[in-house]
Amino acid sequence: MLLVILLVTGSAPRAEDAPTKKWDKVFDSGGSDGLWANGIDPAGNAVLVVVSDPPAGSSAARTFRQVIWGPDGTQKSAAVLNTAEFGTVFTPSVLLDSRAAVYLYGRVPMTRANCAGTKDRGVLIERMATDGSVAVRHRYEPAENISISDVGVDKAGNVFLAGLALYETGTSPCRTEYRYALVKFDAAGTRQWVFTEPWSGTVYLSSIVPDDAGGIFWLGTARACSGCYETCPADLRLLKVDATGTRASGFGSGGIKT
Repeated sequence: MLLVILLVTGSAPRAEDAPTKKWDKVFDSGGSDGLWANGIDPAGNAVLVVVSDPPAGSSAARTFRQVIWGPDGTQKSAAVLNTAEFGTVFTPSVLLDSRAAVYLYGRVPMTRANCAGTKDRGVLIERMATDGSVAVRHRYEPAENISISDVGVDKAGNVFLAGLALYETGTSPCRTEYRYALVKFDAAGTRQWVFTEPWSGTVYLSSIVPDDAGGIFWLGTARACSGCYETCPADLRLLKVDATGTRASGFGSGGIKT
């Protein structure tokens, strides 16, 4: 399937003005191509993440590519992204930051066993180089398991991961509890801190929005009872964590505001 890229330009919008087409391009891998993310980098290059499924009847694997066109429409690269560490169980998700750097993220097998002697799922976030190789790895493994709610990147390149994690509270016998987890990594992939909130079944923290000071806003909903989605109204909730991993002042002892 052909993927068509169109760039148009125009002056200040006026009724009599019409945009002018500068160029349009086609990317065709020979299979079925889909656009998963796109952005413009500081040099004016168009950066696309294209996911290609093989032609019908082929046993080839799904391919992720970072396709870059210059401002003049010249295709600079179509590098295949290295997704080997994500395996074949979960397809990685794609994120572009404000500078159009490409990140892949997803759940991967843990590198160590939990207190029950089994290996469940951690999270891997990879910043990709323009040649398709992995530039930086960010990995988080709670004691047991974690699901991904959201991933964000701020202007300094700090990476944030939000999810619901299962932590060990005892090993003899093995005991666990769920907690909401917010994890910050620096641009080099070093974990800076982990902020957690109890999971009650009534507060649901999901989306995150990085600020310009290294902190994060954590958004979600709260209900008065557990499991009452249709009968119990929801309130919007907001939690603020500063750059050091501390609950911001003014957000209450529970860290939640309506």
